Amino acid sequence: MTLGDILVPEKQVDSSYIIPHDEVKKWRYCKGAKHLTRIKKNGIVYSYDEGSMSFPDPLDLPARTIITAEGGATPSRFKHVVQMTDGRYRRLMPVELERINAFLDNHTKLGDIIGTKRAFFMGNALEIEVVTRLGHSLVRAIETP
Repeated sequence: MTLGDILVPEKQVDSSYIIPHDEVKKWRYCKGAKHLTRIKKNGIVYSYDEGSMSFPDPLDLPARTIITAEGGATPSRFKHVVQMTDGRYRRLMPVELERINAFLDNHTKLGDIIGTKRAFFMGNALEIEVVTRLGHSLVRAIETP
């Protein structure tokens, strides 16, 4: 399954998940390589380096692991970003995060729980297919004399 396989139709994307045009540069920076010189409180100078990440996330590959910081509109290195057919960028909606982890659609839609909290839930969750396979392996191991 690829990231593109789990996306909702674009007409169903809530406008709050679309990244404003003037924010795209910040998102690109977060996802880009960095080689920064930093200074610790004790005066020691060190180099902070991080490699680049895909921007936007490729739709023809599996999704990256979801982390608890996936929710919210603040630019971040760790959040998924996809490009829409009209060229705009957007974050993933909670139902898409559920799909990445193989949960049923709207599994985390409970009462008035907001999208940020739903994203947090999926960042804390284990992908169901992996857990199922591990469970079956454990059962086979226990049943084998």
